[in-house]
Amino acid sequence: MRQLIVVALGLGAPLGFLAAQGPAVEIAWDPATGHQVLDIAGGSPPDTVHRLEFSPGLTPWFPIAASASLPWQFVDAEAPFRSRGSYRIRRAPVATITPHASWKTGITLPGDPYRSDPVLAGFDQEEIRWIKFSILLDNVPAVYFQDSSRYAFHYNFANERLDPFLGIGFEAYNDLTLHPPGQEVVLGAVLFAPDRREFALEFVGQDAYPPEMLRFLFDLVDAAVTRPGDWTGFYFPTFEQAPGATANEAYFNRHGIPLGSIARWQNADACYAPGWALGRLVFVPADEIEAAYLSGDLLPDDILMTDGVPAEVPFVAGIISTVPGTPNSHVAILAGTYGVPFVYLSTQEAVDDALALAGSDVVLRAAEVFSGQCEIDVFPALGVSGTYRDEILDLKVPPPLDLTPKAASASYTMDVDTASLADIRFIGGKAANFSLLRQTIPTYAPEAMAFTFDLWDDYLAQPLPGGGTLGAEIASRLAPYTWPPNIAQIDAELNAIRDLIKDTADFSPAQQGAILAALQAAGFDPMRKIRFRSSTNVEDAGTFVGAGLYDSFSGCLQDDLDGDDAGPSHCDPSKENERGVFRAMRKVYASFYNLNAYLERLRRGVDESQVGMALLVHHSFPDEFEAANGVISGSYRDYGSGRSFDGEVVTQLGAVSVTNPEGNSIPEVVTANCYRSVSYNNCSVQHQQRSSLLQLGVFSVMDWEADYLEFAERATDVAEAYSAATGLDDFTVEYEFKKLTDDSLVIKQVRQVPEAAASGATSAALVNRPVTFEVFQGEAADLFSNHNLKTLLAVETASRWLDAPGLATSFLTRSDWSYHNTGTLAQKTGPVSAWNNAAFEVRDIFGSDFAVDSWTEPSFGGGSADLELRMQLPAASTLATQPVRVAGDFRTELHAVFSVPQLTTDFSGAFTTTTTQFALLVPRVTDQPLPDGSLLQARNHTAKSGAAIAINFHWPPAPTGPVAGYTAPLQKWETTTITGLTTDPIVLQGYFSQTYRPGHHNFSEEFLFEPRLEEGISPAILSELQALDIKQIYIEFGFAEPEFMAVGFDDVVRSL
Repeated sequence: MRQLIVVALGLGAPLGFLAAQGPAVEIAWDPATGHQVLDIAGGSPPDTVHRLEFSPGLTPWFPIAASASLPWQFVDAEAPFRSRGSYRIRRAPVATITPHASWKTGITLPGDPYRSDPVLAGFDQEEIRWIKFSILLDNVPAVYFQDSSRYAFHYNFANERLDPFLGIGFEAYNDLTLHPPGQEVVLGAVLFAPDRREFALEFVGQDAYPPEMLRFLFDLVDAAVTRPGDWTGFYFPTFEQAPGATANEAYFNRHGIPLGSIARWQNADACYAPGWALGRLVFVPADEIEAAYLSGDLLPDDILMTDGVPAEVPFVAGIISTVPGTPNSHVAILAGTYGVPFVYLSTQEAVDDALALAGSDVVLRAAEVFSGQCEIDVFPALGVSGTYRDEILDLKVPPPLDLTPKAASASYTMDVDTASLADIRFIGGKAANFSLLRQTIPTYAPEAMAFTFDLWDDYLAQPLPGGGTLGAEIASRLAPYTWPPNIAQIDAELNAIRDLIKDTADFSPAQQGAILAALQAAGFDPMRKIRFRSSTNVEDAGTFVGAGLYDSFSGCLQDDLDGDDAGPSHCDPSKENERGVFRAMRKVYASFYNLNAYLERLRRGVDESQVGMALLVHHSFPDEFEAANGVISGSYRDYGSGRSFDGEVVTQLGAVSVTNPEGNSIPEVVTANCYRSVSYNNCSVQHQQRSSLLQLGVFSVMDWEADYLEFAERATDVAEAYSAATGLDDFTVEYEFKKLTDDSLVIKQVRQVPEAAASGATSAALVNRPVTFEVFQGEAADLFSNHNLKTLLAVETASRWLDAPGLATSFLTRSDWSYHNTGTLAQKTGPVSAWNNAAFEVRDIFGSDFAVDSWTEPSFGGGSADLELRMQLPAASTLATQPVRVAGDFRTELHAVFSVPQLTTDFSGAFTTTTTQFALLVPRVTDQPLPDGSLLQARNHTAKSGAAIAINFHWPPAPTGPVAGYTAPLQKWETTTITGLTTDPIVLQGYFSQTYRPGHHNFSEEFLFEPRLEEGISPAILSELQALDIKQIYIEFGFAEPEFMAVGFDDVVRSL
């Protein structure tokens, strides 16, 4: 039996209270710290828990500490930060939990046998595991961890293994676990990413927990988790807890509880829309974007960096987000069709690097490598002059839209079931496309009708009280504006126009009668909400999407049939005023002049007289009836012999929007692949990313796999119909869908997604990005070429077009070259064009154009040498999506023709000589910090002579994604130690003194060491090696016993 023992009111003055029975409580205030010190003493029955609760105002109460024994002292360090509050103590007997192998009260990371199977979210994602727990508030400080490989759900575990809940019903269990008032059990999970050496605690609950209670819960679980000393723990708020946790971040920091989210373990950058941009980088918090745009602090030609992407973003040159987003959001779709790059930076280092460039002109480049993987570059636009900048940005000017002009149909309405795609001229793109859904998959698309452009035109033709028509007034107000406009001025003008449409103007009595008659004839239930959806001829067309630019609204037919204006609404009694269909239609009409919608029409030079607003009409799907919603996007191809649809199903719980996401929720991502032919018909789905809104242990948002396969099949049906209707055999298509609480599946929209317009560039736009090249120590050139041509080449370029005039001379403005020559490190500075016998040309080499800088070194390799630095120029076909290039993009080779033959090996491995060598140069990595996941390698060998070598170096992280074989190159040298040749060990750590060359798949490896190139090496060691006639040390590991050899100063090779 639970017993309330004592209530102690007040904070600040020393207080003491004694209950009639039970413990005595003394509360003292420590004036030095401001802390409240509670001393609790007295008798305590066995197996009893005393729980200290706090309330800021006598309700609600929540636990902040607990003890199983008395006396007990609790120091409330949070008291100085409060102005008032109350304490009370609850005493309750500990519930008996029958011991079983499926639970325990402590776990050990990372190898605890209770851990779940790994959760992997696609290529290049961290391994994440979890162990679930239950905290019975009457049994604290005990935490009950369940075998999460056996029990995936809290309920199943409690129902079978926690004695107070044996046989409990699911709803009753939820009542006791999900809401803090009356909550008896707190559920949660320990998540951990072994490779990151991090773990996090997540607490389940439909309401936010007070921060003091969360600290108490966190400390309970943290104390029960044993882990290595270098692991870090976090609190990951759930979606419901995130706003409160963020608001109380200072509190958690005071108590050493860092906040985080699953995004820190989803470590891949994301390209929601690939592309490129050149502009000023401006950081604007997500909730200030609109205000910054209106004030002129954020301009259309700026690159926006923000800490979250709202449902609607005005037109900008590029978008960089520091939090993950949704690949199928309206912002992402519009960015893709505009050719605007939209990316997510996943690491704090990348975010900090980008923020350091805020306020300056930068280049943003985003290119997809594999699905879910991308390469993102953000760098200063060095040397880009005003004229050159304008010329580059001319590549971003969009082509005119190929629109179908609106036309009169001689009717206010059209039957969607009998319409076609060509009827976009009468009913707009959304309604015309909807006809395809009704004709192809009628049981999955709601019955619908459309109001035509005839009604829109007649609405605009109505006279205004001051004279003139509504349409003429709108045209007059917008006539002065050209692109780019003053945003604040045009926003104010558009606000006034929208007010004019929805508040001043109205449908005529004749129009109202026709509308009501049409809705009744279509069979709409007057007591059920009707959705009026925007359908313009400047959206959902083959050349332009316009996703999210216009609005849709719901209306109640009975509110306009009842003959009065008195509320509440017949369709929603919670609304005190009527919400009729005319009101909804006017609001949709007004959205034609939404700021972002009109700005895009203005930017694209759309003739306003040729476009308008039609309406797609069907019954509404209220939020409370949505079990899930999402978007399917994919590519359809007809090969003649068969047809395929390959796409992604992006889904979120309930009515939490995927297309217009808010907050920090992460959607579920599932890939779908369908193929059909005369003899074969199959669809498959694969889970890629889990929704952050799912309770742990719940695998998918919808029924796996049935719902996803059903949507994939129906999407393929519609794509086939679209192909037949348009004659297209290769296109990208997108659908919006819902799953309702009655388990029905609905596809409510389909549209073709056009490809972003190609840049039209015929020459690369070169931008100076300083880079230092080094020799690639991988499977390219041979070992001795890599060593003899060992180079550090610091390069800068001009910023100019790489067209015929731009390639008349070398574009290298700096080429500081560090190299070695006959055992001595050397350096040349300045541009190559200033070196001995310098020349430049563009040369066709095996069908590719190379920019070739050549010069002569009179002393190199024991004689003279003619050298060429070759940089492969981009093919014109690659410039359509990425015209801006930097020196580090080019395949770069260093070639040498020596006057004196150089030692090398032939294809059989025998030592020989050559006068021509080359090395592949790549941007330097060997001096950079090791990336996460780098692989330390050790090679050791002892010769019969007693000479021994120990080589330690790093390979890069193992590749992820679709790879067919891989040969690891050198990432970074650690240390090479050679003993038995000289009195003191030879220790090498430098770049020039050590060279590596792997064989295919690293089945064999060659190493060459030249101690005299090691900076700071002992002269005594070099003297001993000179006496031993050892210039270099060669070793090969592979299929047989390692070959350990010395290379003399006369290039004679002998075994050691």
